[in-house]
Amino acid sequence: MSALRLLKTREMVLLSICFTYTGLELTFFSGVYGTMIGNMDHLEGYTHGVFKKDMVALGGVIVGAGEILGGLTFGVLGSRTIKYGRDPVVIFGMLVHLATFYVCYLNFLPSSPYQTVSPDELLADNNRLFNPSVAVAQVCAFTLGLGDSMFNTQIYGIIAALYSEDSAPAFAVFKFFQSLFSGIAFIYSSHVQLQWQLAILAVMAIFGTWSFVTVEWSLKKKREGYQPIQ
Repeated sequence: MSALRLLKTREMVLLSICFTYTGLELTFFSGVYGTMIGNMDHLEGYTHGVFKKDMVALGGVIVGAGEILGGLTFGVLGSRTIKYGRDPVVIFGMLVHLATFYVCYLNFLPSSPYQTVSPDELLADNNRLFNPSVAVAQVCAFTLGLGDSMFNTQIYGIIAALYSEDSAPAFAVFKFFQSLFSGIAFIYSSHVQLQWQLAILAVMAIFGTWSFVTVEWSLKKKREGYQPIQ
């Protein structure tokens, strides 16, 4: 019941948008992205003795490396970065993810989330800025993990600051929205073309960041004893 009461508050309603985004992008980097790498038989780099199953596994490791770097920078060293506020970190995470989504759009074909890309399909798409590349795919894997860690570390921080007396139900709400929309994303990811999945992620990244920043600025005003002009 405590969690339901929290859902009625303005701050939690706004934060739920950000929670939703973390669920969507969790599915993308943990489930969809490895499938995309595995389905692109003609990524540059496979022809040099590099097997795609190795690249799928390596992609998971590189995502983890991005998560670790972000966690160390903005989590373990959070006492130093917090003086600039949580909002710059989340805004930077959004920009990292938006750039990554655009590069993914350029590097992968529309059907790569749910089927193996044929040579004919690759040749037919002759308006690409560059040929699909293993190296680019692995860089994107790193930035996906890095951006995710920026969102999650700051979400943990703002929940602890806002709900120090109700942290358990607050984290329950966070995990509920994250898990719910992660499951929804798993359902549509095997049917929807890549560009539409990336569009959903981009829109939700922007709205999720806006909602987080709105709550963070409100929290700053309360902490500084802000009084509106009468």
